[in-house]
Parts: sequence; structure tokens; C-alpha cells
Amino acid sequence: MKEFYKIRRDLVFKTIFENKKNWDLLERLIEEVIHEEVKIERILLTELNNDKVRIRRKVLDVLVKTKNDRINIEINSSNHNYFRRRNAAFIFKIYSDSINAGDSYNDMDRIIQINLSAEQESAPHFPLVSEYMLHDKKLNRNYIDNFKIYEINITEMAKLCYNGEKEMCLLGMLDMSQKELESIKGDKYMDRLKEEVVEINNDEEMIKLLSDEDEERLYINTMKEIGREEGVKEKTVEMVKKMLKENIDISTISRVSGLSEKEIKEIAKEK
Repeated sequence: MKEFYKIRRDLVFKTIFENKKNWDLLERLIEEVIHEEVKIERILLTELNNDKVRIRRKVLDVLVKTKNDRINIEINSSNHNYFRRRNAAFIFKIYSDSINAGDSYNDMDRIIQINLSAEQESAPHFPLVSEYMLHDKKLNRNYIDNFKIYEINITEMAKLCYNGEKEMCLLGMLDMSQKELESIKGDKYMDRLKEEVVEINNDEEMIKLLSDEDEERLYINTMKEIGREEGVKEKTVEMVKKMLKENIDISTISRVSGLSEKEIKEIAKEK
């Protein structure tokens, strides 16, 4: 059966929402999160400048400029701490860069980050909508007034939308399968979004790009796994060498390290 690429896939999301003809869909999506009227002026460059050569480039999903706001939207495959820390690095960089764009600190844009996160069975359940600010709990006041982070559980949104909840349904559609999208009925925005994702999934060139993206991700994950395994092996060898120096008997070292006595004898020769 042909794979159906959900809207929450990075390339699908960017292809749909960065297209100027679909800015009204993006505005509507953002409005479902912040509950304010949104009018997009432009989509900003999504690669952040980086002064530190050793740190890899930061590529955002969608960065929107409105009259008074910069809104960074990130699609995440889970809400693990890794993604939160990565997204925090993005939003703090955007906040820092926005200072140069204003005549004074009082003229700075409001900086908003929207994390659209999928829920994984292996990870703890997280709330439908979370809002974060730099806040003093004791004094009950915000440290700054132009900074906010939203985290949306799009997997739970999809369930609500599928079961008839329409208040935040564009968000829910991001994590819907083809069958689920075909089953739901909604307004003109929902219908347009359906058409867009179906068109992408029927575009052979786009499917090739998405397939290549899958292959690249699989390769990267495989290399990471190999790296982890090699790292564990290296640490085990170092531990064995230290135990040999302490004249611990080989049978004990084998039991502790999980290596065979033959492997330990080979390591002993390398000392």
C-alpha cells in the first residue's frame, strides 16, 4: 500500500504553509493557537546565522513576520527534552537577533514560538496545550512581556477533531492519516488543507523528495546507533584495561564486562 505522508512531515508542512497562496491557512492555524487575529507580512529566512563554526546550522520549519510579531513554528516528532532544548535554542537566537531590527528595546517585536509536537506511545502523555513565559512565581509577574512559547499536542488534537471538535481542527489535521482526513467534514479552510496534502501525496516528484528524506533520516539514525555502540565498546575496553592493571582475575573481568575471556586476553596484549 502506498505510504501517505501526513501534514506534520517537515517538507509537507513547509510546502503547504510557506506558499503565499496558503498564507490564509497559516494565519488561521496560528490564530487557533494564540487566539488573536494574525496578518502575515512575510515569511522570514529559516536558516539562522551562526557565529560559532563548530555548531551546526539551525534550520527552522516556518518563521513568520507580522506587524508586531515574529512567530517561529516548529514541527516535532515528540515532546522529549531534546526537542525542547533545541527549540529553546532557536527561539532565544530569534529573540537576540530581533534586537538589532528595532530602534530600541521598546521597539522589539513580540517573539512567539509554537511547538507542534506529536505524541509517541513510548513517551509520557503531555497536555493538549501548554503556554510558557519567563515568570516569577513568587511575585506573580513576567520577567519580560514580549516572549511566549506554546506547545500543542497535535496527536490529541487529531483525536478531538476526528470526534467532532472543530475549535482547533486545523491543528488536529496535521497528525491525521489519509482515512481520517477523508472522514472529517469542516469549513473551507479544512477543505483546502485536505486538497493541499492530497495533491502533495499525488505528486511523484514530491514523493521522491519525501522518500529521499526518509532514506537520509534512516541513514543518520543508523550512524548515530553505530556511534553509540562504538562508544559503549570503547568505554568497556578502557574499564577492562583498568581492571587488568589492578590484577583482577580474568573470570571476574569477564563477568563484569560481558566480554569473553579470549577477548580480555586480546585486550591484555594491547597494554
